[in-house]
Amino acid sequence: LAVGGRAQVTNTEGRALRGRAAPGLGAPVRGSFAEGEQVQLLEGPVPADGYIWWRLEGRNGAAWAAQQSLEGVVWLMPVE
Repeated sequence: LAVGGRAQVTNTEGRALRGRAAPGLGAPVRGSFAEGEQVQLLEGPVPADGYIWWRLEGRNGAAWAAQQSLEGVVWLMPVE
């Protein structure tokens, strides 16, 4: 993943990936990104709360989301 690139939301078991106002679990949820949605990477990576965060822009606006779960399940897959 790299700023300016694109990623696809994956492995969320049909649920949306939460987008937050800032990197970290304490930031308010600002929106969500649907599984399968392609997003633009605007900023990042930023480490916070054990996760790696990226600011994404998708269909419903921009927000920060985690790259993968603490168990290593990847939620943001690079798109060529």
